Amino acid sequence: MSVIRCSWLFVLSGSTTFLGLSTVFGLYCLIGGHNFTEMLYGDFATYLLSAVAGVQFTLLEAE
Repeated sequence: MSVIRCSWLFVLSGSTTFLGLSTVFGLYCLIGGHNFTEMLYGDFATYLLSAVAGVQFTLLEAE
């Protein structure tokens, strides 16, 4: 698989995952009434899980 295709796949899958997770975490924080520290952990988890999902989809597609 070409590097450009892998890069686009990483960006697309990571962005889609980020959009979904940030929506779910944002709604949960609004409904659950979390404090600032929990909001920071949720924000970090959104970025981390999006990057992991991007790498996973790229590696699975490369096989």
